[in-house]
Amino acid sequence: PTLDAKKLAMNYAQRRNAYKKAVSSLRKQYAAEYESRRATDEAAETKKREMLKRRRLERQRMKNLNSARNAALQEEKRLARAAEFEKELEVAQVNREARRERFQKARQLIVDELEAECHYWMTSTDEVNKVFDADN
Repeated sequence: PTLDAKKLAMNYAQRRNAYKKAVSSLRKQYAAEYESRRATDEAAETKKREMLKRRRLERQRMKNLNSARNAALQEEKRLARAAEFEKELEVAQVNREARRERFQKARQLIVDELEAECHYWMTSTDEVNKVFDADN
C-alpha cells in the first residue's frame, strides 16, 4: 500500500508538473499573442495618426497657399485702386485748372468790358454833382 501511495504521489506530482508546464506554456503563448496584437494595434494606430496628421498638414498647406494667393490678389486690387485713384486725382486737377482758367477768362472779359466803358464813368465828386445837378 505504501508503494502504491508513493507511485500515486509521484504520478500526481508528474501530472501536476505537466499541468504547470502546460499552463505556463499557454500563458507564455497568450502573452506573446497579446504582445503581438498590441504591437500590431499600436503600429496601426501610429499609422492612422500619421495619416491624419499628414491630411491636416496638407489642408493647412492648401489654406496657406489660398491665403497667399488671396493676399497677392488683394495687393493687386489695392495697387489697381491706387492707380485709378491717382488718375482720378489727375483728372480732377485738370478739371480744376480748366475751371479756374474759365473763371479767370470770364473775370478778364468783365474787366476788359469795364475798362472799355470806364471813360463813361463818373470818377470825381465834381463830375457826379455836375451830372445830377444838371438833371434838376
